[in-house]
Amino acid sequence: MKDELVSIWELRQHPDYIRGQVSKSGIAEYAQVLKDSGWVFPAIELQPIASTEKIYQEEGIRYYIIDGTTRVAAAIEAEYSKKIPAKIHAPLTALDAIALQVKANMAHGIRLSPAAQTNAIKKLKELGMNGKTIAEKTGLSTSSVSRIISEKQRATASGAPGNVDKTGQVKQPAKPFKTEDWLKILGKVLKGWEKHGTKIRKSEGFPDVCGKALDSIAEALSK
Repeated sequence: MKDELVSIWELRQHPDYIRGQVSKSGIAEYAQVLKDSGWVFPAIELQPIASTEKIYQEEGIRYYIIDGTTRVAAAIEAEYSKKIPAKIHAPLTALDAIALQVKANMAHGIRLSPAAQTNAIKKLKELGMNGKTIAEKTGLSTSSVSRIISEKQRATASGAPGNVDKTGQVKQPAKPFKTEDWLKILGKVLKGWEKHGTKIRKSEGFPDVCGKALDSIAEALSK
């Protein structure tokens, strides 16, 4: 890893950005600090964009942001024109890039939400990294990683892969709604109408599908 000063216009958000979206309040807070005091933040962390990604290179984009997306967004918001300090990693695999994002974001700045941690761990597991390695590379506890992986496996086994809420807890599967349940409810509604004086009309002269359906229901209810 080497230290370098870079322009914010050379940078692009990593395609596997684990937060999903940048915090607007964080951007506003950091932008104000930049305007008042200049760059007082830790160096951002970057990885070179592969030579095969020519579309970015033609635009002058040289690096993906591993850590520092909010700081860079704040610099753009504040129209900060000076180069900023960065630590340049060697090219990283998708696995290592995600793991490094988790570790860096848990160490300082705007901490990761439980949902973002869960999503990152699930993705690392899906890409083939085992629980022990995930814990070592992200800095998360082994117990936290094991719990999230176990919940993911239980959700998959229940036929609902990825069925977790914002806190990473497995949601209970909804009970299936049976046709006979629907007919019972509809029957109660139609009987209620009749009780209050609303008659179920026959569809004579009304050859539409709804009229015929009401005929069938009325006949079924009269049996």
